[in-house]
Amino acid sequence: MANKTPQFVKAMHKQYGESRTYVDECLLAKQSAAENQPDHVRNLSEEHWVGVIAGMTYMLEFVLFEYDCYNGFKYVNANGVQVGLDDPDFRDWRREYFISE
Repeated sequence: MANKTPQFVKAMHKQYGESRTYVDECLLAKQSAAENQPDHVRNLSEEHWVGVIAGMTYMLEFVLFEYDCYNGFKYVNANGVQVGLDDPDFRDWRREYFISE
């Protein structure tokens, strides 16, 4: 059974969710015409944004395991709805983690 989750881990977990949403928004903006993209989106590749959230994913997983408060995860789409591995909207970095209270 997982341990009680420390407050800083809960804050990190919340920040991860917000960051995942932000990256989704940036990737969606990348699909629009270049002149409609904000500079910080236009100047950085999709690989950059995926790398940012992948790094945050691995960091969060490490902390959750280190503090023994990991209770699994599910893959979600950009709207936060659970998706399967065969779903066209599946992205490996879109995860929602379950943590101990």
